[in-house]
Parts: sequence; C-alpha cells; structure tokens
Amino acid sequence: MTITADASALSSDAPLPMRLHSPEELVQSWSSLDELAESLEELEDDEELKVERIPHVPEVYLTVRPTGDDSFEVVRRDGPEHGKARGELPDLAATCELVSDWIAHSGDDGAWRQRCAWTPLQEPPAEELEPLDEEAAEQLAEQLPLMVLTGFSESYEVAEELVELLQEEMDDEEACTISHVLPLVDELWIKRLAEQAEWPEVTEVDRLEEAFEALPDRGVAAETHASCCARCGSGEMAGVAEDEELEGYVFSHVQGTEGAIEGRGLYLYFGALNRSKEADAEIGRRVVEELRAKGLTVTWDGDPENAIHLPTLEWRNRLPEG
Repeated sequence: MTITADASALSSDAPLPMRLHSPEELVQSWSSLDELAESLEELEDDEELKVERIPHVPEVYLTVRPTGDDSFEVVRRDGPEHGKARGELPDLAATCELVSDWIAHSGDDGAWRQRCAWTPLQEPPAEELEPLDEEAAEQLAEQLPLMVLTGFSESYEVAEELVELLQEEMDDEEACTISHVLPLVDELWIKRLAEQAEWPEVTEVDRLEEAFEALPDRGVAAETHASCCARCGSGEMAGVAEDEELEGYVFSHVQGTEGAIEGRGLYLYFGALNRSKEADAEIGRRVVEELRAKGLTVTWDGDPENAIHLPTLEWRNRLPEG
C-alpha cells in the first residue's frame, strides 16, 4: 500500500497485527492504518503513543510522539536485552510507513531500519521476564481457551482478566503479569481468526442471537452469557424483564458457554415474572418456537423446571475486532 503525505489518503481500514496504547492508557488491538494515523494526529506535544506487534513480545515496541512541528520522534526497543534507539521522521506519512513496515517485518532485514537514522540511547537493558511457576502455568493453560473462545472480550481485556484472576487465586500480585499472558492470548487469537475464515456466513451462535433478538417482541427478555450461574442469572434477568415491562426471560450463563466450547451444547434457563408453573411453561414454549424457527436443534420436555438444551450447538462466536 502506498501512503502519501496527505493523512486523508490513509484509506486502509484493514486490521493489522498491532496494538496501540494511548496516552489515556486505552488499548486498541488489531488497529488499521487509518486508526494509527488518527491516533498520531491527536497526540499533544507532551504525549506519546506506544505501538506493539501482535503476537506480543515483552519489551519489543515503538513509542511515537510529535516534536512540535510536522515531524515525529520514534523510540524503539528490540527486546529486554537491548537498550533503546531514537529516530526522527519528517511527517505523518513517513511515520506511518515506518510503523507499518515495523509491524510487518520483525527481523533485522526490515526496511523500517533504513527509514531514518537511529541514535542509541544510554539506558540499561530491561530485566528479563521470569517464567511462570508450574501452578500458574497450569491455571493459565486451563483458563485461557475458555476466556478467548467465548468471543465476548477483546484480546487485551482477556489478558487483563486472566492476570487479575491468577493473581487473586494465587494471592500474589507478582505471580503473573501482562507480559506472561498476552503472547499466549495473541497466539490463540490468531489461530481462532484463521478458523473463523472457514466458518459459514451464519453460525449457530448467530442463529441463537437472532432468536434472542426476536423474543422481546414476544414478551421475553433474552441474553447469552448473562451471569455466572443459573441462580444468579434468574434474579438478574427477572430484573431486566421487569424493567422492560416484559412477561419473562431466558438466558445462558458463563458456565454454560464454557460447556458449549467443550462440546456439551448450550443450556438455556427461563421463567415468568408471574411465578406459576403454567406461566413458566408458556415462556419456555415461546423460546423453543423462536429457536426452531431459526433452524436450531432444540431438546425440551415441556417441563418448566427443566432447562432448554441446544445439544448440537457449536460455539462459533466471532471474536470482537480488538
């Protein structure tokens, strides 16, 4: 792609394997050249944008900041064993070209190295990242697929949630860091994106969402991945139905999503605000009708005390763009 000196000509909106850290500590993954240019243009003179490759490699990044005119200063780090080096680019277009080339070429032969003169900065190498201990590594291996494959959180959010979970479970804030987790999240994320390219245009999860979108018109509040468990979800969804002046609710919960990922299908829980057996059963019938109308395989015996089961549902929920 050719980038001209006119920032408005940065027309590509295709996601690239890069992660932007804004001055406000907001993180945007799989950003496009358009988004990169926009982020750079918004920088104040005392602000900088941090750019990382995906998959994440600890202590490999660029920082970019404006220098008061049209030019930009770029500082790079090539790994924990290296110091930093500084370069200057004349304008936004040249800066975007360097960054995009740096994203595409991780080796020593990248043309980005020749796009400016690099001056070494006198800073000590970063500390090497200590490996995870065996217990933390085992917990991470168990939790990582479930949290990525649900498809509800962006990649950096997944990494932050995993770090918080492991630190809490091990009662040690140093047991796990974002640099331990993010490379593994990125690796699985890239694998899932490749799988998504082979999926049908409409998946069973898409059909489920279509059914749930139709249910409020029939008096039923509907949400997937709504709560941690059936008990908590029933209380929360009853509140949603009441707020929306509906007759009842249906939902799947987080544990159910994990079961679907592991191949056990998906269970749906439902109820009526009028807590009679007949009213509950009527809500169940409406849900089953909508699900079958969308072409889903449904198992339910008509008993309102039993969950509705989608026994063959494959959990193919597309990852968010981030």
